[in-house]
Order: sequence, then C-alpha cells, then structure tokens
Amino acid sequence: MSVNISYFTTPNGDEMATLPRAELERLSALAEEAEDVRAFDEATAALEAGEDELLPADFARVLLETDSPLREWRKYRGLTQAGLSGASGVRQATISDLERKGSAGEPAYKTVRALATALGVDPEDLFQ
Repeated sequence: MSVNISYFTTPNGDEMATLPRAELERLSALAEEAEDVRAFDEATAALEAGEDELLPADFARVLLETDSPLREWRKYRGLTQAGLSGASGVRQATISDLERKGSAGEPAYKTVRALATALGVDPEDLFQ
C-alpha cells in the first residue's frame, strides 16, 4: 500500500510529516487495537497468576447496589461474622457495626486492611 507522506523540517529544526487523514485514522485504529490486545493480555496474565478474579455478574450487581460491600464480600466468601473475625483478628461486634453502618462507621485503616486481607480484596472494595 503506497501512502503519500510529505516530510519537512520546521524553522526550529523539528522534523515533521503530513499524511492523508484516512491514513491517520487507519493508524490510530491500529494503535487502539494494539492497546486493547495489551490490556487483554495483562488482564489474562493477572487472572492466571491468581492476582485477580472474575466475579459472577449477579454478585457484581449486588456490590453496585448494596449499602454494605463488607457484608456482601463476607457472604460471597462463605464466612460468618465470627469466621471473618477469626480470619481477620477484628472483633465480631466491630464487623457487625461496620456492616450496619458501612463507611459511616469510619473504621481505622488498620481494621479495613485486616478485613480486606482476610477477604482477599482491596481495602477500597469494602466501603463505598
């Protein structure tokens, strides 16, 4: 494929090129496609390495609609409040309070981090 590209040097020494708009659009589409492939490969590698997980659509919807992501993650992982307490070292009463109040409970970051680690999620996933 032959493309009519013109090259020139600006007065300050920058080398420039002009090309037809259709060629620019074709190259832009190829670059976007390459970026999509890179992002897909990166996500696939994270899944294969166990660094990320796929969530069922129904659970993702629940997370978007709930007032207590902490409660939903706990239930999704098959834990009771007592079980999460044992796994995280956070008192069961604190977990209960946080599930009722959500982020309005203003938990300490140390508490959120302990709960997130026990649930295998990022701390920001637990509160809206």
